[in-house]
Amino acid sequence: MPPPGFDRVREGIEKGKLERVDYDATAVSAGLKRWMEVYTPPGYSTDKKYPVLYLLDGIGGNENREWTRQGVANVLLDNLIADKKIEPMIVVFPNGNIKPENITDMDAFKKQVKLVFMSFGSKESSAPRGGGSAPSGPEGIRSAADALTQAGIKATYYVSPDSAHDFTSWKRSLYYFTPLLFRD
Repeated sequence: MPPPGFDRVREGIEKGKLERVDYDATAVSAGLKRWMEVYTPPGYSTDKKYPVLYLLDGIGGNENREWTRQGVANVLLDNLIADKKIEPMIVVFPNGNIKPENITDMDAFKKQVKLVFMSFGSKESSAPRGGGSAPSGPEGIRSAADALTQAGIKATYYVSPDSAHDFTSWKRSLYYFTPLLFRD
């Protein structure tokens, strides 16, 4: 479990900046304008290069700024940076959603992806979803992480104790996921 207060605004530490940015989403549709939120770390400078994390909800959610309102991701990041547990990074919260794409080219996937992190709340069902027979939920991510590891992909998972499909799980997951990023 993360320490108490890991998701609370702390006094006496530098804060990053969270802002809304409008952009042309021509990859989605010609002439389409969309918005995203962008977190820049404390002390951000355009003279320095930063790693970038794109944080999306699996299917929906970003359009209501849930990662920064309910999930207080910017607060978590500020606290983790202050504690020197993560590298300062830019985090982009696109207003869009994704649906899980099957991995059809494992070699290309291995070249592009350095780490797969999966998480679920312990109270979520492991019943198969989407018409398949494989378990989902906590049981499913264990077997998925094992399968990816056997295929040569670094995969890890976290099961959030006594939580379900909610921001308690997701905040805890972000707390444990971000220290794994941008390390050699």
